[in-house]
Amino acid sequence: MKKILFLLFPIISFAQSQNEIKAINFQNTLRFYNFVDSLTYCDTLSINAQKWAEHLADVDMLRVSSDAFGENVYSIKKISKTVLPNFSHVIDATIYWATSTEDALEQIINPTATKIGFGISENKNKYFIVAKYNNVIE
Repeated sequence: MKKILFLLFPIISFAQSQNEIKAINFQNTLRFYNFVDSLTYCDTLSINAQKWAEHLADVDMLRVSSDAFGENVYSIKKISKTVLPNFSHVIDATIYWATSTEDALEQIINPTATKIGFGISENKNKYFIVAKYNNVIE
């Protein structure tokens, strides 16, 4: 049984990173159409984004942090009827950021941003998704 679990673990973590890759690709498509260089994934930004997502889940409130990174935040209620088994929270958040607010889209297409990281956390009622960028929009 231990061998089976060991073999399944890389598949599970690979599936999670695939959704993040798709979200980055979507953001890079938006950047391409705005003549901006592509974003690259950054482990440090992901660690910071994960910490902030966990904090948001703990306080059950959506707000932007005051750190030195650019940021987009998103939450979605846990409703089992609307969340399909292959639903990706990070892709849903990216689509929301691209279509809902000017500030979130401005962060995505800002030419001074070159790196991105994601954090995903949950509490009893919601999922919280955070994207951190290596720049801050003033």
